[in-house]
Amino acid sequence: MKKTCRGMRTFLALGGLVLLAPPALGQEGLVDHGDGTLTDAGRGIMWQKQDDHLERSWKEAARYCEALELAGHKDWRLPPISLLETVLDPERSPAVVAGFAVKPAYYWSASEIRGDEKSAQCVHFGYGNTYAFGKESAYSVLCVRDASTAEPLTATFGASPGDGEAPLAVRFAPEVSGGALPYFYEWDFRDGETSSIAHPVHVYQESGTYEVALTISDSAGAIVSASQAVTVPVEAAAAAVEPKESQSPQTPAEFGGGPTAGGQGDPGPGGEGGPTATVSSGVPASYLEVILDRQRRAGGAIRIGYLAHAFANGMKGDADWNKDGAVTTSELRNYLSMAVASLSSGQEQAAARLAGEDAAVCAPVGRTYAVLLGVSSHADPAYAASPQARESVEMVKDAIAGQCGGESVLFVVAAELADREGLMKVLEILATEVGTQDTVLFYHSGLAAGGPEARSLLLLDTRRPMERLTSLSRADLLAFLGGLPARQTIVFMETDLVP
Repeated sequence: MKKTCRGMRTFLALGGLVLLAPPALGQEGLVDHGDGTLTDAGRGIMWQKQDDHLERSWKEAARYCEALELAGHKDWRLPPISLLETVLDPERSPAVVAGFAVKPAYYWSASEIRGDEKSAQCVHFGYGNTYAFGKESAYSVLCVRDASTAEPLTATFGASPGDGEAPLAVRFAPEVSGGALPYFYEWDFRDGETSSIAHPVHVYQESGTYEVALTISDSAGAIVSASQAVTVPVEAAAAAVEPKESQSPQTPAEFGGGPTAGGQGDPGPGGEGGPTATVSSGVPASYLEVILDRQRRAGGAIRIGYLAHAFANGMKGDADWNKDGAVTTSELRNYLSMAVASLSSGQEQAAARLAGEDAAVCAPVGRTYAVLLGVSSHADPAYAASPQARESVEMVKDAIAGQCGGESVLFVVAAELADREGLMKVLEILATEVGTQDTVLFYHSGLAAGGPEARSLLLLDTRRPMERLTSLSRADLLAFLGGLPARQTIVFMETDLVP
């Protein structure tokens, strides 16, 4: 399925998410060796050019690849879904990059379905989509192997600070090289908490030495690990005071100031109430964050869209206070705060915070990555649907396209459904694509749960009572966005809180 918008780039729709399609193999240097194999030099991967026209169950497909001898190589394997998806090209029929000799049919991947041992993922080269079916189904097979030109995957990471008094806020910075992009991160902080964000900030509340572990996997299926100790002294922890719910155990001074995240905190430098958990230290150069959390009223409709309406009107010129034709981040911050109060008749107040330079919202140079997340429904019927979320996303999308339109704007839209795995793929794309001249604009509309210091965004596949495990930590997400090397990042979120 393709989507286009006013001359914008085209994206691939998978599971309700419109994702930036991974770079086609041919764009990274596809080499046909004339012996039934193709090499993607950019990823260091060699592909079987053509399947053997037989269909197999999932287990039989894996055994076929393991036993395959082709072009003098015996180390073939069934490709993971993340790698198989890079072969898709929705502009072609079959929907596969040029060079492969395959049919428009289902092809197995090595990726199983988490929590369902009887199913695995596959792609369809006719439709260009990803699916999941029972492992006993019979589908085609295309094998892959690591090419000798690929540098091995390596990973280390830094922790700053590495020790100190509790509560200790530690920012982790990975250094990854080699392998095949994109990378996938799994952090274990050894205090019962984990994260899948590339650059997380984690707060240790108790004394101890924590051997933090990072596991990195890449799109070729390679896996490496690294570990490092973080120490919280016993005597320091004994003297620590537990923060109140409205406070953050982490202050801007700890990381030299910068973007913030969390709940409704103390007034910032401009006297505005704002989030309080620091997530970045001067990166990007300009960072605007506006958060609107609302208590859901019993028996009442979930109210979504104040920030979306305000943003749309502001971008059309209402936020341009000096009427110079360009809406800046400071103008947008002031206008959003005022407009939300006006639209809600004074019942709602957005927490807005601006750090760094004042900059035009529509970047004159570089690209604008607009990530618009509207979670309108949930697989768990315990959560009410939020149909307004889709309308809000479309309103924000039209405002960006109208004011910042052109080939420089890349939309990543989840207008209806968004699960955790899909969102992780979007964040990985941002981590590998965003540059120092680019703008990132992230909008979220949906439900959230938890207190101010542990608020989680509820996704399509979030389950009660396991919100912490099946949702997405807002602090982690904001830490990731605040750590991108962009020219500026603009984040605005409006959520209704559920019990």
